[in-house]
Amino acid sequence: TGLGADRVGGRERTIADSYSALGEFALAATHYTASLNAAGAAGLTSGARARTAMRAAVNLDNQGLASEGLVAGDKAFALVAALPADDRDRLNVESGLAGIEADAGKPEAARTRFLRVLEQQRRLFGSDSEDVLSTIDGLSSVDIDTAHLDDAVPLLTELLAKRRAQFGDENSKTIRAVNSLAIVALEQKRYVDAEKLLAPQLPMLERVFGKEHPLTMRLLSNLGGAIRQQGRNDEARPYYERVYQHNLKALGPTNPATVISESNLSLLLRDAGDLASAEAHGRDAASNAQAAFGDNAMRGIMYREFATILIRARQYAEAEKELDRAWAVMANAEGWGPTHPRSQDVVDSYVELYAAWNKPDHEAIWRAKKAVATVAIR
Repeated sequence: TGLGADRVGGRERTIADSYSALGEFALAATHYTASLNAAGAAGLTSGARARTAMRAAVNLDNQGLASEGLVAGDKAFALVAALPADDRDRLNVESGLAGIEADAGKPEAARTRFLRVLEQQRRLFGSDSEDVLSTIDGLSSVDIDTAHLDDAVPLLTELLAKRRAQFGDENSKTIRAVNSLAIVALEQKRYVDAEKLLAPQLPMLERVFGKEHPLTMRLLSNLGGAIRQQGRNDEARPYYERVYQHNLKALGPTNPATVISESNLSLLLRDAGDLASAEAHGRDAASNAQAAFGDNAMRGIMYREFATILIRARQYAEAEKELDRAWAVMANAEGWGPTHPRSQDVVDSYVELYAAWNKPDHEAIWRAKKAVATVAIR
């Protein structure tokens, strides 16, 4: 009966959500499909079906399949596109779509959508509603990626306070908010502040969620970065190696999390003076960046980071090619552009390259780009 199918669909969606939260995305996908089939048999509303379909699309995105997730997300949103602009289901599904758009290389479109949805949700449901808090979570991530850091901080401060009030310190949603605030600190080069946020979380995460949970891996990666950037390579190395080995085994070499963790490890090895190992890992990360990130400008970061290793190894011609690839991606990407801090990292690397290569004319060209960008940012 329709009622029986409805119950089956709800149960399957709950199971799917649980597997997704554990990082078991393939198992989650199976149960999302079963839930969608049951929803169709039960004759559920388009809004209810769209919510489950969007969760399935987000699950694809979480596997590093942003392009496939975006196709599925567009189909999910099509189910509610004809509903009124202030319909709760439509707004929920649209928020999910914005998150996938950001990962698929459309951060400005995602940010515009998030802002519109958030304004409506606050007005209709109040700032304490889960609809609002979920959208804040997504919007703050896009703000970080597009260097709207001053916008991200108050959103994340609000989110963290409300998650703590709702769930306490040991809930995954609270931990996500803490981690996001730490990422802002990392982007602002406040490495001590980032470490202070993250270090107390680690023993709790390992106790509550386990040593191999995706949340634990994410925190380990960011904590390792905060420590490494303070010059404590030996202390950071076990974190970096642990995250990379786990991601490689669990997710494969072309998953975004694996590529990022391998690139991070290559930078640590570079700073430790092991240039041969650094180059091997950096080359792998750069080679897998396109498969991992598709149209997302994050792939440019992998090219630039590999170039910094090649500069240290005095392989200047190849380093120049990698920087050219990085600049072509990042200076022209939606939501990034030449004045984005990550793009300015590329400018700094060009200056370093041409100074080491004894090409003062080229060095002067890139120093001028740095000066122009500095004025633009102000």
